[in-house]
Amino acid sequence: MTNIETAVAAILPDERGSVSSGQRIVAVRQYTMRLVEDLGALPGAAPSFRGKIGGQTVLELESSDGWRGIAPGIDPASLRFARDHLVGETIFPLSKHIALLENPGSGASGRDVASIEIALWDIVGQSLGQPLFRLWGGDDPKVLGYGSTIGRGASVEERVDLARLIFAEGWKAIKLRPHWETVADDIRLVSDVRQATSSEFVILCDANQARGQNLSGISWDLERASQTAEAYHELSVGWLEEPLKRGAYRELAALSTRSKVPLAGGENNVILDDFRNYAVNSCYSYWQPEVMLVGPSRMFKIAALAEAFNVKFVPHEGYQSLGTVCQIHISAALKSPYVEILHNPPVSTFENSMFCYADAPVLTKDGYIQLSGKPGLGVSLRRDLIDTEH
Repeated sequence: MTNIETAVAAILPDERGSVSSGQRIVAVRQYTMRLVEDLGALPGAAPSFRGKIGGQTVLELESSDGWRGIAPGIDPASLRFARDHLVGETIFPLSKHIALLENPGSGASGRDVASIEIALWDIVGQSLGQPLFRLWGGDDPKVLGYGSTIGRGASVEERVDLARLIFAEGWKAIKLRPHWETVADDIRLVSDVRQATSSEFVILCDANQARGQNLSGISWDLERASQTAEAYHELSVGWLEEPLKRGAYRELAALSTRSKVPLAGGENNVILDDFRNYAVNSCYSYWQPEVMLVGPSRMFKIAALAEAFNVKFVPHEGYQSLGTVCQIHISAALKSPYVEILHNPPVSTFENSMFCYADAPVLTKDGYIQLSGKPGLGVSLRRDLIDTEH
């Protein structure tokens, strides 16, 4: 068992109570939720990214004690594998299930393994009557949210209008995408947003250079990244994310030494060695692993490594819906300074991504994302919206 699992198993009531450490998985289901409305594509974003109300797929595991854990849906091969190998098995140890699912050729991909683990943890939290953030060591259900915008938009002016709207909604922080052809336009984007909002509004920037170029096809080198970081320091940018190619440890270290703006990255890194390399080369001030790629248990291993090297831990957004709910719990448990929330009104909003769930997290009037405080993930499936069971 992991350390977290051991602690949880130790406090599970025995068979005399309502919870049993021997409870088993009795069903694995998947639902397609009704698509209420397709709101279309976002300007300047990947064509596959569309605003929707409903239409999600949801995985559900049911335990012998009647608890139902939910998570983002998985592909058909992983669903079959989960039914074949999990039904009849005890919930604990979770590490056994994870190891089985992660075995090469098992039929479950990284995201699907993460979904299954999230659903299992949801059952554990419900069994104990505790929200996951508290089960994982936190005490506050709120984390300062930042509205994360997608793509560069149709124009700098369109992005400034979007930032103005997000600011007016009560958000205290935003993430922009400096994806323009010239450094001058990348700087103008931030300068104009700063002027349109306030000096207190937190502006974070994501160059999306981990794959060598962003979605606009623009590539940065060390010189461009350095020039941009210098200008962003004057504009009080909170961090510069993925300014260079993933794995370019020497260049990232050089930029980190030059830049007065903290650097952030790590959303698509999935092994501990990647983060160890970031740490020993002093590449980033913020690490951003993605729970839907590594799963909750490995997130806490990465977080422990971050703490050892005095690196701040701010998880990636969770790919919306239940993945996002899970990463909010992780952020709350670890007292992260921010939590990332995809929010691109009016086409794609945080509220729309949570439409299929009751008791979903909310944006408070002071700019925090607040969890419900209910057990497990703290949200429940709106069964009236189920369209199809697989």
